Amino acid sequence: IQIPLRILSCLNPVKMTKRQNSPGRSRVVDSPKEKGSRVAAQTSEGYLDQILVKCVPLAVINDLAEKASGDKKLFSHLATLSLKPPHTRAAKASWALSKAAALVPAMIVPWQEKILEAIPDAPTGGIKRELLKSILYSSLHKQGSGRLFDVCLSLLDPREDKGVVHYAMDHLERMVKYHPDLKDELAGSVRLFRSKSPGNLPYRIRVFRY
Repeated sequence: IQIPLRILSCLNPVKMTKRQNSPGRSRVVDSPKEKGSRVAAQTSEGYLDQILVKCVPLAVINDLAEKASGDKKLFSHLATLSLKPPHTRAAKASWALSKAAALVPAMIVPWQEKILEAIPDAPTGGIKRELLKSILYSSLHKQGSGRLFDVCLSLLDPREDKGVVHYAMDHLERMVKYHPDLKDELAGSVRLFRSKSPGNLPYRIRVFRY
């Protein structure tokens, strides 16, 4: 996996130091960033794993997503990390994955079923949200995946984060456009959600029309 220098710079920089070889002599040891500027990029899954457990700025996530959208190996590694602990790393990986999938939706297709299996048990709302986003522009809606419909329907729960409910509704409403016969089932779930949580409803639940 080739990781661009800007992404590698998220790792703690090591300052340039002087190392004494003998009296009166010294040489400058480059930091990883300095070395990286000469080779342009380094190749290592280990680097990526280290980066994704840190506080990563949006600009770096965007860079990583753009790189992954043209690199199947990097894309696959992000998908793998999104689906396994630790959840801190999975959260960052799924964030980059959803952005990369939005750029090239076809790349997520081989991962659709694994993602659908992982969503219900994802450890945080943020990971669920990004996994839902990662398959948002795939062909599942036209195909009428029953698994997608069931997973998203199960997420219409007041205990879920509002972002999760938002993207679950996005999927469900897209599917209903292709399969109008599903609308009654969706409407029933929305009514149940409203009855359980009549107060501060998520926007997509509030504006849905039967």
